[in-house]
Amino acid sequence: MSTKDIYTSSEGLVLKSLKGAVALNPSLRLHQALKSVYTFPPSSQTKVSVISGGGAGHEPAHASYTGYSMLAASVSGKIFTSLSAKQILSTI
Repeated sequence: MSTKDIYTSSEGLVLKSLKGAVALNPSLRLHQALKSVYTFPPSSQTKVSVISGGGAGHEPAHASYTGYSMLAASVSGKIFTSLSAKQILSTI
């Protein structure tokens, strides 16, 4: 049996990669519907929260920079597609 790709379908790949990133860092949580990763619990310090994101395809690109003293949250779009304004606003 031979295939040229590890996965034969792109369905669910973004969530699988985000779940993997969250599994590696116990201080992160995943909101599956929004495809956003955020720090939990939120920092009690007064600070500016920075959120980043972009189209998926090189995951967990932004999710890997989420954590204390880094991004407060990250949002992923679909594969090679930008994220929606609704995803960003809901993550904020």
